[in-house]
Amino acid sequence: MKNFSSCYEIKEYQSLKLLADSSKKRGQKLCGRFVAAFTFIEVLISISILAFGLTAILKVFLGSLSAVRHVRNRLEANSLIENEKWQTIKLIRQARIGDTYSRIQNVARLRDYKVSVQASNLNDNYDFYSLDIDVAWKESKVDKRIKRASYLKVNR
Repeated sequence: MKNFSSCYEIKEYQSLKLLADSSKKRGQKLCGRFVAAFTFIEVLISISILAFGLTAILKVFLGSLSAVRHVRNRLEANSLIENEKWQTIKLIRQARIGDTYSRIQNVARLRDYKVSVQASNLNDNYDFYSLDIDVAWKESKVDKRIKRASYLKVNR
């Protein structure tokens, strides 16, 4: 048996001995401490579990981004509808439109929107109008559309 002068030499000797002896099992004591190591299979299993977990998290994240994009586009379309409604009321008050009014325009904001406005007078006093506003756009290669029909009483 060898004589060692310090615990450091014992650690070195035992670690070299453990490296040389592949039949030693994990969890053996080395100078008062346990030697721990993972096998290649354990590492592969943990990496695969991590990969599946990250894939699930990424899928949820991408789905939420798609939902946010959809809500943003609908909010922008509703904003365009409200804007067109007030523009039409302004034109009616300025007496720039008669019995019927129709307009189609393309609006480019975050996305290309096609806005269609149709206003028609419902009585002879020019007070009541029927207003149909249609906003269309493409989202993920799918045509989306919002239609709003309303009735206006415009005081001049």
